[in-house]
Formats: sequence, C-alpha cells, structure tokens
Amino acid sequence: MNHIMKKIAFNEISDYSKVYSIAVCTDKNVVRAMGVLLFSILQNNPSRFAFHIFFRGKLDLENKTKIQYLSEEFHVPIIIYFMKDEMLYDLHKTENISITAYYRLLMPYVLEEEGVTKVLYLDVDMLCKGNIEELFSIDMQKNIAYVVKGFTSIPEWWKRYCAFLGMRGNRYFNSGMMLINIPTYIRQDIGNKAIQLAREENYKYMDQDVLNILLEDKVICDTASQYNCTMSVRNHEFDENKVKIVHFTGSKKPWKLYTTLWDSNYCFGDKEHSWKYSYYEQWRICAGQSPWKNVPYDKPKSYTEWRYLSDMYRHAGEYKKACNAYVKYLLYKLKSR
Repeated sequence: MNHIMKKIAFNEISDYSKVYSIAVCTDKNVVRAMGVLLFSILQNNPSRFAFHIFFRGKLDLENKTKIQYLSEEFHVPIIIYFMKDEMLYDLHKTENISITAYYRLLMPYVLEEEGVTKVLYLDVDMLCKGNIEELFSIDMQKNIAYVVKGFTSIPEWWKRYCAFLGMRGNRYFNSGMMLINIPTYIRQDIGNKAIQLAREENYKYMDQDVLNILLEDKVICDTASQYNCTMSVRNHEFDENKVKIVHFTGSKKPWKLYTTLWDSNYCFGDKEHSWKYSYYEQWRICAGQSPWKNVPYDKPKSYTEWRYLSDMYRHAGEYKKACNAYVKYLLYKLKSR
C-alpha cells in the first residue's frame, strides 16, 4: 500500500546501504524540536547519515528552507515524506499526542521501498550529545528491533500494567528510540497488526503499548539508558559519560517558556532526578546555534503551565514576573471550572 502523498528530497541518494538512516515523525507544532534534534546529531557525529522526515500537514516555506539549509550545510540527504493518514483518523489520541505518533508504525513500509534495511527511529523531543555510530553496528539477528527499557520510580505499578496488557513479562520499553530491522518488521507485518490492535482498544500509551504487546520476545531490550535516557532515569542510574541520547519525556519540554531558566542549579526539589535539569540548558544552547534559534518559546496554554512559569520565576528571584504569571494561573484556573 502506498502511504505517501508526495515527498521533497534534498541531496537525495540512490543507495541507502552506504549511510545510516534516521527517521522522525513530526508536524508543524514540533518542527522546531525536530530541527534541533537533527542539528544535535549532525553536530556530534562525523559519520554519514540520511534523515527521513515523516510529516503531517503542510510544511511552511520558512521551515522547509531551514531543513534544506541543514542538508546543504552538512552534506546529508534529507527526505520529507507527506503521509496519507486517513486510516489513522479513528485511532486514540490525546490533547498532547496526535495521530502523528502512529506514523512510526507505517514508516518501515515506506523505507523498504526506498531500499533502507535498518533505520533508527527517534522521537523529536530528544537531544543527541555524542557519537551514535556504534548503535548501528548492533547485530539484530532475528530480532525486529533494538530498544531501551522504560525507566520508572514505581516498578510495581509497571509490573501490574504489563500484566494488564497481557504481556508475559514486565520488560516494557520506551518506543521513542527504536533501531528497526526493516525486512523482519515487514515480513511479520508489525505495522498493520499494530494499527488493527490500536483500533480495537484505546490504550493508555497508544502505539507504545501496542508495540510492547506485539514485540514482546522479539526485541533486544537494553537495560542501560545510553541511547534513550528519559526523564524518569534516577541519578544513580545516570552515567553522563555514557549517555548519548537524552529524551525529554513527559509534558515539560525544553521549548516551553516555563523551562527557559532550568539549569543545573534549578532542581526545584526534584533531587532524585537532578541530573536532567542541565540538559534543558544544553537543549537551549543547541537550539540557539541551529537554524531555529529565533523561534520563540511556547507560551503557557493551561493554568498548570502558568503555575510552572510562576514557580520558575520565583525560584530565579524574578518576583514581579512570578506574580504576573501567578495571576494568569488563577485566571486560567477560574475559566476552566
């Protein structure tokens, strides 16, 4: 089945066996995050990569030009695929996660037609901080993917959740980073099976739940956070010298206005995960060096986010701004009732 409406190619090549393919799925709401991720990869890796962007909706000229600049500046192929996604319309989505999340299920089918046999899928809310070339040398054998287990401070809850999903074990992985063995994925028709399963029930973690159900015992599941260090990783599990990819899971993204003063000195009582705050600053530094450096940070969209902004200013000693944000918090909270 053809899942593509059209594609735009910058520095396109005919043989993808000579490069490392990386895929991302995005839309206009997080195109800046996607650009910063790509920029961070290119900054830290001398190897030859090809990027495959699966885009939902219309890409404006400004962002198209910035993506083209990355391709030309770093001499890398960047291919943008505009998806046909009618088959995904009836699938479960949330306020913060659109059906774009399901694009990763269809992505291997498209890349197979491009001649790609192995692809690294990455969520756009990530930052690369080191060389990831070794990741592509992992021997997949008969496994469908290489993944990293989900880290949590409430393991007993996750054990119960895995049982609720019908999984035999409790090795639940975060699907934000997957090195996919495309021929095996296609042979077992994982994408179409996943969409069908997602259509039958509204899973809490959407496509991630579905992939964990279908891929149990069919993946290499790493217990180290080196290539997918989520915000749930605790200080004693974090190794700064080994971590290559930081994943800003949860709602507190580094492009949100209420995180713009977060750094290694912030913490704000979260001592168990204090390592992560310096990476918000590192993301801002990377964004400031990228073609997206002048894009404004996202303003609060809910009363909770206005409270976060007030807390940030108060912690920084900017009390006037903190009071103004707190007033907005109260107004938004009253409107929500």
